[in-house]
Amino acid sequence: MSRFLEGPPIPQVLLSTMPSLLMARENLAALDFMKQHNETTPKLFVAFARRFEEMSIYKDEILEDAARLHDIGKGHPFIAGLLSIKDKLDNAQEYIMHLHPAVGRQILLNAGHEDIDPQVQVAYSHHENWDGTGYPQGLRGEEIPLIARVFSVVDAFDAMTHARPYRKGVYTSEQAFEELKKFRRTQFDPEVVKTFIENFSAIQKEL
Repeated sequence: MSRFLEGPPIPQVLLSTMPSLLMARENLAALDFMKQHNETTPKLFVAFARRFEEMSIYKDEILEDAARLHDIGKGHPFIAGLLSIKDKLDNAQEYIMHLHPAVGRQILLNAGHEDIDPQVQVAYSHHENWDGTGYPQGLRGEEIPLIARVFSVVDAFDAMTHARPYRKGVYTSEQAFEELKKFRRTQFDPEVVKTFIENFSAIQKEL
């Protein structure tokens, strides 16, 4: 069962410069690869989510909205400035980048959402790992909301199969499948990975 734990506190400098939801959206839309990511993941997420009976409680438009808002924390100006860096982030930069789920949650709460909302669950928990090594809460296994476990596979697949400033080359679908299988039971829910790969051909036809 999923549970809620507060992650590390957001530094005051980020809290005092917290953007509105609209401003965060605009900051992300200015980056071509983020614009692409937020256009391709929603439909893939909806098509994949249909494979899980527990996900039937969510309307398609809610799932699409959750997908579009999953990285809204990266729209904070302090974090958005790191997204175009091509070299490996240093420790301080990586620490700030890892705050984006908590920042995203705060932006959504400020906009009137609640922690139980799918948009918040995805934004806050899509970097949690199956083995408990993720962030920001360090949740493990089924403590992670199913909606976030399902989205994290879609998120990773889309990121691997499209260009990114910080990575050379693009994975084929088959190469991405191998990466997902490599990190099942550590980063990803193994059953979610299995369902994604087995249903991918059918999912593609629905896009």
